[in-house]
Amino acid sequence: MWTVREPKKIEKAVKKLPPRIQEAYHLLIADLRNDGPVQTSWQNYSKLNTRKGSPEAHHCHLNGDKPCYVVIWLVKDEIVQVLEVCHVATHEKTDYKRILGRI
Repeated sequence: MWTVREPKKIEKAVKKLPPRIQEAYHLLIADLRNDGPVQTSWQNYSKLNTRKGSPEAHHCHLNGDKPCYVVIWLVKDEIVQVLEVCHVATHEKTDYKRILGRI
């Protein structure tokens, strides 16, 4: 079982999402807790390229229509099994270079 951290900024962002997207987000979090960072059953799941020495990053889409919502999470500790959600927003508002540059 993995621990999934959701910082306050993520909790606030999730509360602003449409109800069906919030539901999908909570289903993703349950899957992350149960199965870990690799979520191949989710739409457009992929492992993201990060700088050497940075935490492993993953992302997926919560829906297939527009606007499309994206979640990015990091593997903070693979041994203790800790993940952290670092981004949730529409695909249009997701700047991968900026987000991955911060980690």
